[in-house]
Amino acid sequence: MRNKSIMEGFLSEMTEKGYKPIKMIGEGAFGKVFAASSSKNKVVAIKTIRGSDKYIKREIGIMQKLNHINCLPLIDYCLSKQDTAGIVMDMYPNTLLTVLRMFSNKGSRFPLFYIKLFTYQIFAGLDHMHLKGFVHRDIKPENLLVDYSTGSLVIADFGSARKFKSGSTMASYVTSRFYRAPELINGSTFYGPEIDIWSVGCVIGEMLRNGIPLFTSDSAPAQLEIISDVINNQTLPEKLIIRVPPDLLDLLNQVLSLNPKKRPSASKCMNHQFFDELFAKGVTLPNGGSLPKLSRRKND
Repeated sequence: MRNKSIMEGFLSEMTEKGYKPIKMIGEGAFGKVFAASSSKNKVVAIKTIRGSDKYIKREIGIMQKLNHINCLPLIDYCLSKQDTAGIVMDMYPNTLLTVLRMFSNKGSRFPLFYIKLFTYQIFAGLDHMHLKGFVHRDIKPENLLVDYSTGSLVIADFGSARKFKSGSTMASYVTSRFYRAPELINGSTFYGPEIDIWSVGCVIGEMLRNGIPLFTSDSAPAQLEIISDVINNQTLPEKLIIRVPPDLLDLLNQVLSLNPKKRPSASKCMNHQFFDELFAKGVTLPNGGSLPKLSRRKND
């Protein structure tokens, strides 16, 4: 009852700021997500967070420092007196996970073109984050918001993100297990952007497998064993179920390297030949619409 009254009080505060909750659209370990209308009659998403003021302010602070079309922008926020915060964000129709489940439920294969388009935008958003000195630490389909009709994708949920510095340590127990880099499973506390690159490889595999995670287990040791078996025995093509274009398989082999130092940066991934089609003259979405804004920068 106390938690309910706290939430009701917080939503009342958000209403005073001009946001009228419409309905709850999601719930996780750290809070809830509501659809709401703003004072300008725009539908937005409000993510409520409960916990330490320190962690709440850190997530808000990171979002304030990011300014990229593939990173979910912070529209507004509200800090409550009861260790609760509301982060106001753009509303997206789906997560990548829900879109993959839609295709799976219909018995349809997720299109390779969208795998290419969405993956490129993940790398683009991460490239911006990494250049700003942040590592996301929880890249997974649930944290990738998409609008399938426009082909656009943004990275969301920066609650696990941290500033990284060479030589500094961070907790190893991060990232959901199915997307956790092997060095994290082994307990490494010295890491950086390369753990996000591994996670993207797992997300690509999941898209190719129509929503079935690439590496699954019920424990960390078992997860590491499965990863090592697939990578060391070079059975990744069989694991992907479908025939994969050589350029995509090459990209996957690079980002899913067991040696984090051998994984390419996000910007190098963006310049991989697998994505060349997206920059060909006259290319459009399968529905005939224009592609979302994409850009490439020179390799670092």
